[in-house]
Amino acid sequence: MTEFIEVAKRKVEELMTENEHLKLDIEKLKAESLEWNHKYHDLIMQVQSKWTGESRHDTAKRYIIQAETPNPDQAAAAGDTND
Repeated sequence: MTEFIEVAKRKVEELMTENEHLKLDIEKLKAESLEWNHKYHDLIMQVQSKWTGESRHDTAKRYIIQAETPNPDQAAAAGDTND
């Protein structure tokens, strides 16, 4: 019976250690999430005025897509044929 108790105690200690590691991981993830949340809000707040019928997020996304997608005239002038 005492062997069972010793094994149980070791298992409890292992689980407590694992629990502490998980708590640290959770705190790290919370901090990272908060940082990304701040970055996201900073980014979308750069949109001075959203378009009618769009959220600020949608307007920012459309602006980025437009900026990253050259029109055919710009691509031809740059020699980019995307072939």
